[in-house]
Amino acid sequence: MPAYELPEEFCIAIKGHNGWSNNGEHFAKYALAVSFEAINKDIPIYVPFSILVEAEVETEIEQEIETEIEISDMT
Repeated sequence: MPAYELPEEFCIAIKGHNGWSNNGEHFAKYALAVSFEAINKDIPIYVPFSILVEAEVETEIEQEIETEIEISDMT
């Protein structure tokens, strides 16, 4: 599909099938790989993604610290 036909936003869904848990208590592991090819190399793609990833990692670290503090307060 040519890039000019892509929508501004799109979603990707993982759909369960027979054999998967139907009660919602279990998680399925999956991976998604995406590649981009740019004719002009001036498309700023790395920085926006790296900012999102760094923000998510910092949030996870903060949550771990908060959990550790809550546990240590209980003893």
